[in-house]
Amino acid sequence: MPEPANRAEDTVKLDASPTMAMTTLYGAAIGPIGSDYYLPLFERFEAAGRGTLSWNWSACLYNLNWMFFRGLWGAALVAAGALTGTALVLIALGHLVFNWPPELLYGLLLACLALVFLVPGAWGNALLYNHSRSAMMTAVANNKTLVQACAELSQHASSRLRFIRILVINLTLIALASLTYVMLSDNNAPVSPKPYAAPALVSASRPAIAAQPTASKAEPAASATELPASGVTSVASSPVKAAFLAPSTAASASAAPQALLATSAPAQASSQAVSAPAMTAIKEVKAPPPTPQIKAKLPVSAPAPAEGFYVNAGLFANPDNAHRTLTQLKAAGLPATAQELESSQGPRTRVRVGPFTKRARAAAAIKQIKALNLDAALAKP
Repeated sequence: MPEPANRAEDTVKLDASPTMAMTTLYGAAIGPIGSDYYLPLFERFEAAGRGTLSWNWSACLYNLNWMFFRGLWGAALVAAGALTGTALVLIALGHLVFNWPPELLYGLLLACLALVFLVPGAWGNALLYNHSRSAMMTAVANNKTLVQACAELSQHASSRLRFIRILVINLTLIALASLTYVMLSDNNAPVSPKPYAAPALVSASRPAIAAQPTASKAEPAASATELPASGVTSVASSPVKAAFLAPSTAASASAAPQALLATSAPAQASSQAVSAPAMTAIKEVKAPPPTPQIKAKLPVSAPAPAEGFYVNAGLFANPDNAHRTLTQLKAAGLPATAQELESSQGPRTRVRVGPFTKRARAAAAIKQIKALNLDAALAKP
């Protein structure tokens, strides 16, 4: 059975073989991860006498993480500083000096970010080769044997423990960034406004309208000239007096509100008890035209509007349409008002929203009004 070889003799033999010594030293400088990939490249660089251009996907994709993992601290700091400085310079020039549009500024920043990934990918192998060769020369100069030099290189080489530490740091940074984003999103979330209850539109000029009793089709004139109970009593007392009072009474009835035109049941009973001469006198009087329907008047805004931005929501010839639009806008929580105007085609009712102190608020109101399927346009200041 052969005896085991002496460690000192193996060290001497290893030191005497330049090719094996270089491969061993480079392997110790690289570390256990990735040595199968880098050793053939380093042998080619040794034959060429320098590191040449070659692509490294790990250096391109992982960038600063790859530099930290391989111990390229100086290169990592230079890359981070160059990226930060270039970004600050471009932002300062774009905003303060040249006033670049945002598209151009974002394009330049993306180009700088692309260079940060492309340059390490193209020169990463040469950079690691130069770093490993410098560390290898220092270790050989500080130690007498190859084993001692390899031990010193292994202390500073990449290891699985360093890989785990970098992974944990990246996961921690991602978690902190996500938590910060969630907190900022919650703080900046828009608060939904409370539902606004539109106040009841009550006009002083609009009287309360009572329910009208159903009139028979056979007596349209009698229903149009129907008087209160007091008026019927006076007519019954004197036929001649009723003949003189009928026109004025009919005129006042056409201008009175509908609440005064409605009669109660006792008044109808008293009207049936009128004597025959009185009824004959009433029938001889010409019946006035039907009373026109009293339409609700809209509240009229002040003739001199307040300063600010207004949004026109429509110009209506029919007051009922203006009333519906005004009610719909106020139900949506908008400060809507109505104003009567005189035009060449007759009176018109203008409905507008405002005033707003800022143009952006008026633009938001336009979007809200159009969402209600209504017309909206910014009024000229």
